[in-house]
Amino acid sequence: MIAAGYPIRWNESANDSEVTQIITESDFFLSVGTEGYGIPVLEAIALGTPVLYSGIQPAAELMEGMGSHRVGVESGSLVNQLEQMFITNSTVEKVNELMTSINSDSVPKWSEFAAHVVLAVRRLVG
Repeated sequence: MIAAGYPIRWNESANDSEVTQIITESDFFLSVGTEGYGIPVLEAIALGTPVLYSGIQPAAELMEGMGSHRVGVESGSLVNQLEQMFITNSTVEKVNELMTSINSDSVPKWSEFAAHVVLAVRRLVG
């Protein structure tokens, strides 16, 4: 729990099946910071759990509107931002909208993502 009354859990030792269960049971997956390929973000969307994200999140950006949505989380005020998200109807509406827009077949596989990276590099190199 981050603060009393908010249903946020912190688990440091979950195994794979427990992580899957937690993500599946969650209202949304929050990803903040810098993420490379973003496998946790894609796994959450593939499981039908909407993603709210901030920072450098290439996979979440790729899935914008198809299961993910950028939120403004300023450094040093994460708790305040989370409190605002939990008490505003706009966040609940956005999460519900994302939930209905998720198509797990649209989540790119690693090989597809890698092929796109190779094409981009080839275009840059010429």
